[in-house]
Amino acid sequence: MLSVSEHLGSGARPRIVLVHGWGGNAMQMQGIANLLVEAGFCTTLVDLPAHGSSTGHTSSVAQFSRALFALQARYGRVHGVVAHSAGALASAHAATRGLAVDRLVLISPPDSPARMVQSVAHAFGLPASWARRLVERLGSYGGARLSEFELDRMAVQIALPTLIVHDACDRVAPVASSRRIAALFACGELLVTQGLGHQRLLSDPAVASRVLVHMARNCTSLSW
Repeated sequence: MLSVSEHLGSGARPRIVLVHGWGGNAMQMQGIANLLVEAGFCTTLVDLPAHGSSTGHTSSVAQFSRALFALQARYGRVHGVVAHSAGALASAHAATRGLAVDRLVLISPPDSPARMVQSVAHAFGLPASWARRLVERLGSYGGARLSEFELDRMAVQIALPTLIVHDACDRVAPVASSRRIAALFACGELLVTQGLGHQRLLSDPAVASRVLVHMARNCTSLSW
């Protein structure tokens, strides 16, 4: 069962779903959510399967993607999704498969699950054999091929206005991939930050402000 928290969930406020990354939890998205709520949005934060307060002991990026459709069944169409790291890949994947959403923000997206695992192994000095075994395991678990989550393949299928936020010092998901892939989106923008790495973007006020600007464009139902 998914653990979901809402802020200002009543009324006709535009809803934005915030999605954490692998090994993360909903509270990592709280800073961005707070600013969105102040601006008049309704925000939904979710602990993805086997993360945070949600149930389960195993998960996959494919399960992350399916969780977004479970939220759609509960809430219907949402104005936007703001997603981090592996959650960004899952959100892009869901968008290519008909998720009812108007705008996307992808924060620190890896270009593929396999290369994300390899980058993490390299960053923490883990052996290449560990990365290979994990990639093999991920490829056989979750009911979807890892190749479905290659960001360059998904980008060309996404017509939604999409903001990519990536830090130049990210060691887990190098920014070079986002520099290349941002142009593949029909309506893509890229914001490159400095000195925030892979995680600190989520608590940076300037990043939160840029996310708000992206979500507020052409949104006439806000109260501000």
